Amino acid sequence: MKLEELLSEIDKIKIHKQKMIGASLKKPLLLLLLISRIEEGNGENNQFRFTEIEKDLDLLIRNFGGRNVNKSGPEQPFHHLNSSVIWDVKVPYGVEFDNKRTLSKSILRDPETYGYFEPTIFSLLQSDEQSRARIVAYILEKFWPETIQADIRNYLQLSVGIIAQPMKKRNQLFAKEVLANYRYRCGVCGFSSVFNSIPFGIDAAHVFWHAYGGPDDVSNGIALCKTHHWALDRGVITIKPKTFEIVVSPRFVAQENNSIAVLEQLNGTFITGIREIPPSGYFLEWHNENVYVR
Repeated sequence: MKLEELLSEIDKIKIHKQKMIGASLKKPLLLLLLISRIEEGNGENNQFRFTEIEKDLDLLIRNFGGRNVNKSGPEQPFHHLNSSVIWDVKVPYGVEFDNKRTLSKSILRDPETYGYFEPTIFSLLQSDEQSRARIVAYILEKFWPETIQADIRNYLQLSVGIIAQPMKKRNQLFAKEVLANYRYRCGVCGFSSVFNSIPFGIDAAHVFWHAYGGPDDVSNGIALCKTHHWALDRGVITIKPKTFEIVVSPRFVAQENNSIAVLEQLNGTFITGIREIPPSGYFLEWHNENVYVR
């Protein structure tokens, strides 16, 4: 399979979605984990055993999976990625296998069970570093915003390789209009600075992720400093649609006084500095349902 054909198959991967718990990003995370293993020189015979990646996949899903982190379910992507031509699973003789019911962990942990890539895909991933880099960049940009892309890449120590062209063109006016709408101040903490006559350390953050088709519209943007942009994208904070009250995830635990002041004490405060256009309730609701970690 050629690179462009593989990218097309990645586009076809089915991501489970359910109201109030958001999109599950487990399959893309499994792919990235497997590619990182290939980069490390593992899986030379195109056999990847669940027992060898279960703990790492569990942590990866809990950190970046985009859903209820109480139930990471690493067995689910290992099994159900086989709905794509990219991946398949070999199970012990006599075990019933279909996509109606996820294989149990006991079966996946059986020494005879392993997952494997379609052979031409494995050959491409194993032999071509630049293709791996482009595939990684493609997956990251398709499913996560830029702030989280870097976190995942660093977490898995994935190589950068070539600089891939962005999948979607960005509206250059979006950042200017959003920052102006918030008077070039962070809507959460008020941070504002200039370096070489240019606003510094503040971003126009998408509420409804650009990776999921969120529009480059001022009502889908909030001016945020780097820390609070990261916190919004990671689901550490969210904003109530009607009152614009900031809510901090109960899973966030500050370790010292500065961290408490920067994030933990935001709970119950409100975004400020809006000049004209407030964030849309529709986009904030999307963030509440799909990103915020309860």
